[in-house]
Amino acid sequence: MSEHRVLTLYPYLLNGTCWVFDDERTGLKEEAFVCGMSEMISRVVEAKGVSNAAHGFAMTFAAEPFPGHDVELHWIRPDDNGGNWYEGTVVGGHMEGWLCPALLLYFEQVPRRIFVRCDPLPAGVNPIWTRKPCQKSRQFVAAPQAPALDSAERYWQITAQLRELEGKTDPESRSLFVDLLDELMCVDWAVQPSRQAMARAAKQKTDSTER
Repeated sequence: MSEHRVLTLYPYLLNGTCWVFDDERTGLKEEAFVCGMSEMISRVVEAKGVSNAAHGFAMTFAAEPFPGHDVELHWIRPDDNGGNWYEGTVVGGHMEGWLCPALLLYFEQVPRRIFVRCDPLPAGVNPIWTRKPCQKSRQFVAAPQAPALDSAERYWQITAQLRELEGKTDPESRSLFVDLLDELMCVDWAVQPSRQAMARAAKQKTDSTER
């Protein structure tokens, strides 16, 4: 490992709430960014308009400045669990976040500064590592479990994702589009009673207004 090299990971959004990454080189699977780090990532990719970031994007980082970095994080303090806290200005706002001991899989010692850049996922890169039967994985921090969505919430979530994917022609986006359509057909059927109730309520409100 070198403190001066520039590294790249490919995070993706898990459970719709937490950014995680896989790294076959270090054996990490669904390693989660928690305690403020997921919020930092979301702020940067949203501000930059990184396309389809939830399905993967390139996160380049180093302990030394490099051209085009988006964020400079400064070390604050360690904690009792072997992790470290960092702070920095992220898209104009001060933020703090925690990095777990997996940090030392990428640096020989805890860096005093970390520079980060977020870019769209390069063509041909799959951010998800599918382990072979003979391969083992490990995880320092797991993503929090997302609360279960009821059918109506899932319906609106799927329709929002379909709007994002509409017009995209790459094979991965088209495949996801078809899968979401299939799921929507099931969810749509499940939420029909609630949608009908909403429609009746809306009609009653309109009728009472017209009187």
